[in-house]
Amino acid sequence: MNPVVVFALLATFFYALQNAFIEKVLEGYNLLYVQAVFNACMLAISLLASSFVKLEGKAPTSLKEVGVVLGISLVIFVADYCFLTSYDKGGSAMVISSVIATLPVMAALIGFILMKKIPTVQETVGVSCIVAGILIFSKGG
Repeated sequence: MNPVVVFALLATFFYALQNAFIEKVLEGYNLLYVQAVFNACMLAISLLASSFVKLEGKAPTSLKEVGVVLGISLVIFVADYCFLTSYDKGGSAMVISSVIATLPVMAALIGFILMKKIPTVQETVGVSCIVAGILIFSKGG
């Protein structure tokens, strides 16, 4: 199996596991504290893993590269905050995961708007199926 697909499926499994735990265990906690603990743990795990895993590629070194990484970090922080807030506002893992499934749709739109990337026929069909599935699923709930 293609390693890209394997890692994407593993990521999906771990995100689903995360959703289940957030919904059942972290209800009522201050979101910024939860997010701070998440980020501190990820930093520690990343530093620990880097001592065991052979690092390939280069690290961002120029001011521009570091600025891009900081900008992406801010975007991820806001995304995580919104994600946790959706649970705090009473969302269930099933509903939130279904909405998150629109990620390829958003990525295609952003790619088109910001980078003028025209989606392929396969991407267009895939995105259309995702949107149709979400619409059908939301009618049942």
